Amino acid sequence: EELLVERLEVDGPDHPDTAMARNNLANSLHAQGKYAEAETENRAALAAWLPTIGEDHPFVAVARSGIAQTLLATGRPREALAMAELAWKRQQRGDVPGSEPGETAFVLARILWSIEGDARDRPRARDLAQKSIAAYQTHGDIFLDEIDEIESWLDAHRLP
Repeated sequence: EELLVERLEVDGPDHPDTAMARNNLANSLHAQGKYAEAETENRAALAAWLPTIGEDHPFVAVARSGIAQTLLATGRPREALAMAELAWKRQQRGDVPGSEPGETAFVLARILWSIEGDARDRPRARDLAQKSIAAYQTHGDIFLDEIDEIESWLDAHRLP
C-alpha cells in the first residue's frame, strides 16, 4: 500500500506506474483473501491502463486475468469468463511477462469447468490446464507448487 500511496502522490491516479502499483497491490490482497479490495484495485489498474497504454498492451491482459481470478474466487464464473478469455487471447502472442500465461490458462480452465450446464467446455478446460503446466515449466523449478496444484486439479477433474 505504501508504494501505491507514493505513486499516487508522485504520478497521480491515471499514470501507468500507479496502475502497476495498483495491480501489484491487488495480487497481494487476493493472496490474503481480500477479494473485494483486490477486484477494486485490479479494475482501477485496468481503467488507468486502457487510455494510457492501450487495449493491446500486455499489462491490460494481466489486469484482466487478475479480475477474472477474483471473480472466480467470489463465485462469479460467468462474469469471470469474458475477462479471462480476453486475457488469454492477448497472451497468445508470447510477450506477456513472467508466469501470467500459466496463471491465466489455469484460471480460465477452472472457470470453464465450473460453469454448470456446459460440459462441452470441459475438454478445453483440461487442455488449458495442461497449457498452464507447460507455461510454468518454461521457468524451471520455481513454479513446482503451482504445477502440483494443477496436476491435482487435473486428477480431480477427469472427463467421463
